[in-house]
Amino acid sequence: IKRLDIEKCKIQKIQGTVIMIDGDIYGSSEKSIKESLLWKLDKKNTTKISLPENVNFKFVYDKFIDHVNYCVFSNPVVYNEYLIHNKISSKKKNEEKHLYLGNTKYDIICKLDYIYSKYDLSNESKYCLILLPKAGYMTKKDMKSLLKIYDYIHEMNMKIVVKNRPKNEQINDKNCVDKKNFIKYEPLLKGDHYICSEIYPNESLELMSISELCIITSSSANEECLYAGIPCIDLEVDLRPQERN
Repeated sequence: IKRLDIEKCKIQKIQGTVIMIDGDIYGSSEKSIKESLLWKLDKKNTTKISLPENVNFKFVYDKFIDHVNYCVFSNPVVYNEYLIHNKISSKKKNEEKHLYLGNTKYDIICKLDYIYSKYDLSNESKYCLILLPKAGYMTKKDMKSLLKIYDYIHEMNMKIVVKNRPKNEQINDKNCVDKKNFIKYEPLLKGDHYICSEIYPNESLELMSISELCIITSSSANEECLYAGIPCIDLEVDLRPQERN
């Protein structure tokens, strides 16, 4: 729903069921929760359901939970971890709003032959999947260190599959610092196979199913590695003060 449409509907008083992400109708983040159109809904005549964006709910849960009817989690463990990380000794009164419905991204069936073909990979090679962090989280030194890791992976006779997301800075073959001195990715970070997309079914899970190892950086994808049953190395690049996953 476009924000302008919601603003127009405010006069008409929206009624019915409204689904949002972490208490925010047009994009979840710790900073934008104050601007969420949640606060503009007709409280009495709307049923508000909040879906989670991985574990990002932990930044804003306490700000929206009193104002929604239901909050979806994949399982109780996720919420209990939230309690532990925030040093909350007892469960809050709002737990009756929780719906533990699993996570549909794990419903996919990974057929190996199809995945090799889809990503133009050879079933005779061994692969290490690297989920690239945002360029803004990395320094030039971080990038050089990661490229050194690439060397080690190649010495282990493994091919490097790099997974990026369209919303991140893209890797190109130009300089790694732009005119405004913002850090850009080193071109060599593309690895042996570079994949940049974000579509269903979950591509990280597909690639994990044919990989021997996954390297992540401050990501909730460690849960996906656990599901895929492969070793995971988590390199800390996001240095914001927060509990790790």
